[in-house]
Amino acid sequence: MFRTGAHVRRLQDLLILAVGVAVSIAVFFAVERQRQEVERKKFVGMARAYSVALQSKLEGALEVLHYIPALHYSTTEVSRGEFARFVRATTVRVDIVRAVQWVPRVPASARTRFEASAINDGRLKFRFTDQAGPGVLVPATERESYLPVFYSEPSDESLGLNLLSVPELAEPAARARDEGRMTSSAPFRPPQSPDGALELALFMPVYAIDLPHDNQASRRTALEGLAVVILTAEPLVDVVLGEALEDPAFGVAILDVDAPAYDRVLYESDLGIGLSPEPDAALAHTEAFEFADRRWSVTFTRRARKRERPWFTLALGLVFTVIVMLAARAVRLVTRLRRSVEEAQKLGQYTLLKRLGEGGMGVVYRARHAMLRRPTAIKLLRPELKGRALAKRFEREVQLTSKLTHPNIVAIYDYGKTPQGLFYYAMEFIDGISLAELVALDGAQPPARVVFIVRQIASALVDAHDNGLLHRDISPANIMLTRRGGMHDFVKVLDFGLVKDIGDDREDTTLGRKLLGTPKYLAPERIESATRGEEDARVDLYALGAVAYYLLVGDHVFTGTSIAEVCAQHLNEPPRPPSWRTENPIPLELERLILRLLAKSPAERPASARELLAALAEVNVDPWTEQDAADWWLRYAEQIKTANLQAVRTLKSDETQQRTVVIDLQARSDTQRSA
Repeated sequence: MFRTGAHVRRLQDLLILAVGVAVSIAVFFAVERQRQEVERKKFVGMARAYSVALQSKLEGALEVLHYIPALHYSTTEVSRGEFARFVRATTVRVDIVRAVQWVPRVPASARTRFEASAINDGRLKFRFTDQAGPGVLVPATERESYLPVFYSEPSDESLGLNLLSVPELAEPAARARDEGRMTSSAPFRPPQSPDGALELALFMPVYAIDLPHDNQASRRTALEGLAVVILTAEPLVDVVLGEALEDPAFGVAILDVDAPAYDRVLYESDLGIGLSPEPDAALAHTEAFEFADRRWSVTFTRRARKRERPWFTLALGLVFTVIVMLAARAVRLVTRLRRSVEEAQKLGQYTLLKRLGEGGMGVVYRARHAMLRRPTAIKLLRPELKGRALAKRFEREVQLTSKLTHPNIVAIYDYGKTPQGLFYYAMEFIDGISLAELVALDGAQPPARVVFIVRQIASALVDAHDNGLLHRDISPANIMLTRRGGMHDFVKVLDFGLVKDIGDDREDTTLGRKLLGTPKYLAPERIESATRGEEDARVDLYALGAVAYYLLVGDHVFTGTSIAEVCAQHLNEPPRPPSWRTENPIPLELERLILRLLAKSPAERPASARELLAALAEVNVDPWTEQDAADWWLRYAEQIKTANLQAVRTLKSDETQQRTVVIDLQARSDTQRSA
């Protein structure tokens, strides 16, 4: 015994040491993460500041573009000298502009006059030209009108070039002319650029003041010309980011998001980071903004730097090992207590895998049988209800439901009591969504699908009613849609927790005059205590009508701020026809059938579920095909999966531990004999 005790203590010491080291490592990484977060926030702040500076510089270029129309409207005719002086004065503080141009609209009849005017002005080689290829200019072909570069500061080889002949410029120039707003070209490489640097052209239309230009046709007639600004990215980067780029670890890329992939990168400090940031970049941040009529983004990166790690935290963690030892002992104590609880709840053949949900009387777990590997759900009575009247109802639920074998009703595999006297039963596991989840996910459903679903529920009720059983809690939460045997939208009716034997009134004397069921789906006769003893199959039909209404409309028949208010509406308020709030056209006979099901008087409803099936067969609605259902499940598969995973993540850890369930065979035999 002594040796055993010493061995246990040594194991405990090792465990405590391991916990102490683990805590120290955790603190180390926490400090490191905090340092990295501070560095990241500082980097993001710097990136945003540079991005704002870039945008400010670009806005300066747009201001220059707005000045040209003002110059044009200030005089009857702008000379080349006036244009040059004006442009030089306005671009003194804008150092990212390569050229500013004036491009008049010249009708074919005025071509000769414009060419002669340019020659008289000293531009002896001025001719209207078209671009026949990269760097190849030829005399302009005959056109109805031209958009030639007439003035350019500084002067370049593009004078006389008809922009409508340049593939990169024709489309944005035409858009500026026809839409009456500033436009931008995609990045392009002009033939005259010695290093092949990408450029960007901005266009601003100028219209005759005395002519209308409120539509495309009138704008083409009123256009006097285009103001053009040519930008290059490298001066922009040098001016704004010159200091930052002195750091070899720092990188930047400017992208025109709307441009083709092969010309999207306007500038990049290191080859390739524009389209794919460096794999060894420790930090990366992208800012997006709009420029003219295009979208730009600027990406900043920084390579990892060697920094001193907070190794001191490991030493500090060892100082607190004693605290960790105490915490470890507390954890072990809690673990022993938890195991004791789990041992007390053993149920043998069944292993509980995870908690699925709970109701007023029981908790449902997903389980696995020790020998039969089929998916199973276990419903276990709440311990606090043991021995109460509701517990007797819980036992009758499984005893009565086990009589039913309809494919649309959940199948009962097994039932009994735990050694602690808690009643449970095992049923088939339904992998799908409830009708409540269906509406939350996809809203109001098409009439064809509603008829398809309601027909299956009604068929299940036929079997239940033929066996003398009322469900009494038909509601969207108690009806599941699943995929079964290659079929989609297969209905399963669940939770016969309020089931009643039509020929047996004992449960009412046991539970008194309590209102049981889902308030928004209660038939009027169930609400009035004086007539409760007269319930028949039509209470289920009323509830089914409310479910059909909910599916068609995406909302309940009656709503209120309290249960009493909802019940009062069931008793006194006529339901609004489903067609009041749905975009899906509802066949008139379907709407009338639902309103019959929701009649206040049971005598005005269909007499039975079988009669309801016959009425549904008369509804003229397009069939809901298996392909329709399969397409829906495929379309929403990811959302359903994500919702299920989220539900699992919200469970407490002690609810997801595997627990084993032992069957008390003697108690089970007594229960079966009493049934």
